[in-house]
Amino acid sequence: MDITVEGVWEVVHRLRWHNRNASERGFVVHRLNQHSSVLAALIESAQPETQRMVAVSVSQFIVPRVGLVNQIVNNALVELLAGVVGDTPIRKQLGCEVDVLDEIYWNLRDETTSSAQSHSVKYTLAFAHARAAASVWFATSEDPREAAMDATYEAAHAFRSWCGATNAESDPQEVDSIVYKVFSREQE
Repeated sequence: MDITVEGVWEVVHRLRWHNRNASERGFVVHRLNQHSSVLAALIESAQPETQRMVAVSVSQFIVPRVGLVNQIVNNALVELLAGVVGDTPIRKQLGCEVDVLDEIYWNLRDETTSSAQSHSVKYTLAFAHARAAASVWFATSEDPREAAMDATYEAAHAFRSWCGATNAESDPQEVDSIVYKVFSREQE
């Protein structure tokens, strides 16, 4: 059995989403360190306004970048851009939509066999879409630190999966670059 980043993430993700309320404040917040301890430290030390700008920037970037077309996600982005965060009806809908997108990629994963390369690409794109939607869901968290840390983590995984599925000639660190741009604008 091959161990992949997506495989490990899937186990963590299933546990997290099924126990969303219990796990939101602990384990989930620190997983950005696994992606980039530098980004995690920057976000951790930032002012709440900067943290919120990071969350908005990465989630606004990732949705169109991975080709996710979804009205519920778009509605949540509109609210986020208007500064509406926290436990809203749109955020609740988005949480349900993330669950639906997760089920899609899990079902595709179950259908994937070693000889079905096209299913593998479909699965990887579905994974990217689910992670992009999750990035928006986390970005709408009331806590700006949690929003920035988790939206960045989800966006980074969405982008890497999308790059792998599409063979895009993109910098896999593009999400990191967006975070750094937010910090560079703050220092101007």
